[in-house]
Amino acid sequence: MSNLDLNQLKEEILKLKTETRPDSITSERLGSILEGLIEQIEEIQKKLS
Repeated sequence: MSNLDLNQLKEEILKLKTETRPDSITSERLGSILEGLIEQIEEIQKKLS
């Protein structure tokens, strides 16, 4: 996965977190989990490069 893909994923997660829907609490929680995963992927990429 390239950095561009990660940046696109970050944008999608931000949209997910800021949507106002009845299940927005779940969306925000899911967004937070995905952001944490992206941070871990970025750290791994730094170590590999």
